Amino acid sequence: MRTCLLKAGLSRTRGSAAFALGSPRAWLGLAYHEVLEKIARVNCQPEVFDNTVDSLWNQAITKQLERAISHPLNCRFASPETWPGYYVAHASVHLRARELVGLAATDKSRRQSPSPCVSSTKREETFAACDGKLLGRPDVVRNGEILDYKTGDIFERGENNTDTNLKASYVRQLRLYAFLATSALSVSIHRGILYPITGQPVEVELDQSTCRDEAQAALTLLDRYNNLVNVGAGPNDLASPSPDTCCLCPFQIICPALWSAVNDNWFGKLDGELLRGPVPDGPKQLLGGGAFTLAVIVQAGTVKPGRLELSPLAVELHQDISALKARDSIRITGLGRRLDSTVFPSKRTILIQESKLPEIKTAPDNEAVPQNATTKGRPEQTNAKS
Repeated sequence: MRTCLLKAGLSRTRGSAAFALGSPRAWLGLAYHEVLEKIARVNCQPEVFDNTVDSLWNQAITKQLERAISHPLNCRFASPETWPGYYVAHASVHLRARELVGLAATDKSRRQSPSPCVSSTKREETFAACDGKLLGRPDVVRNGEILDYKTGDIFERGENNTDTNLKASYVRQLRLYAFLATSALSVSIHRGILYPITGQPVEVELDQSTCRDEAQAALTLLDRYNNLVNVGAGPNDLASPSPDTCCLCPFQIICPALWSAVNDNWFGKLDGELLRGPVPDGPKQLLGGGAFTLAVIVQAGTVKPGRLELSPLAVELHQDISALKARDSIRITGLGRRLDSTVFPSKRTILIQESKLPEIKTAPDNEAVPQNATTKGRPEQTNAKS
């Protein structure tokens, strides 16, 4: 919600998922956290520990793969071993699992101590506060600390790819976790620890007053969103289109505000180039019918207006492409770019006929929304896990 209220709404809307290409890195993160959650509950001998971790990892990856192959866009990522960072995540989960088991042993010995300040460990437990408006599920809460395991980079990177500051979103997340855990457990949380997928953990001091302020800021954003929806604000009123806001947004293909704002000055500023316009002719077969070449008259997007030839568009990624005919208008996102500023289809390219795109409407919970609308109602809580 801090970056774009429309994105927040779409992320909570079931119908929008069919138009959003997922992230294999995020799926690895989900599998990673599932293993760490379960390994702490498994009582296994040291000689079979690695086998147990591998078994849990394979189960978690299979679950993510099954979700991917049942999705109309994500089915293109059918080989987990090719997901970026797969082997690093696999190796790291072994390391972090051993650390967690070590923590469990430490917790057991500490519980035998009469010290009144030590509280039991909570793992992957959901906490709620502020009448259910705030929800969060920290990885580990123990002895006044929040432990949070990350599969992405925990630092904002400078121009030379050097460490600068911790990502502000991760610090905010720790503060919200601390607020939730303090409210639910009546204990003092004074420190958060971020565990990156590689490298040493980083500590963050957590001040109770700052954590309360963070929670209040989240509630203020939530109230603002709900108030806008209740007065019938449209998607353009909720959106905040800009290169920074839209760069990694999974809803680029359906966002009306993005397509109204984008121009070729955005070239190179998003995670992939995008364009819209009619096709002058139908697609032409390549490679024995396994791929197509397609001409587009670019009218909007990050690519300069004019005629553009795109090739090769693989049939396995764009199964509806053969149905395109002259004068059909399309949108394309996720195009790769070369050093000479030309563009090409990539594995993250999405191509959709504009006539098949949904209409986005907002409405209070007690109002009906047409079946082709992709968002209805409003988020009823913020989720610190996201």
